[in-house]
Amino acid sequence: MRTLPLASLVLVLLGGVVAAESGTVTILPGGRQDVLTLTLGSGETVDYSWTATGSVEFTIQRAGTNELVSTGQVGSGSFTAPSDGTYVFTFRNRTPTTTSVTWSVDRRAVSAGLWIFVALLAVLAALVAIGLWQRARRRRPWGPMPPQPPPPR
Repeated sequence: MRTLPLASLVLVLLGGVVAAESGTVTILPGGRQDVLTLTLGSGETVDYSWTATGSVEFTIQRAGTNELVSTGQVGSGSFTAPSDGTYVFTFRNRTPTTTSVTWSVDRRAVSAGLWIFVALLAVLAALVAIGLWQRARRRRPWGPMPPQPPPPR
């Protein structure tokens, strides 16, 4: 049963860890609901999705500036933070009726795991190459070969 922990380790190293947030909110007509606040570093990516009972406006803001705006009853996509900062994820109900929104934001963790895995593979390959070189070197005779006696007549 050693394969399960090993497979889990490889998946974590290759894929990184994903932190997910989700929920359901009810928004009154003309209302607004902040659903999540995240501190993101420049280049970090989040995947988002939502479904609503009516059309909503989804925004991601940093320091009061809209970084992303999308409108619809259903939406999904990815957002990469252009700079370090605190980002607020908000829904607005622009319809005359109460709307329910089910949402999810999955934060892709920046993982050095893949680079560590690649580095370990490089070290392993170097060790194998050194071992093969040493083995080939031991099989070679040292110095010139002595002259061979003539064949018998």
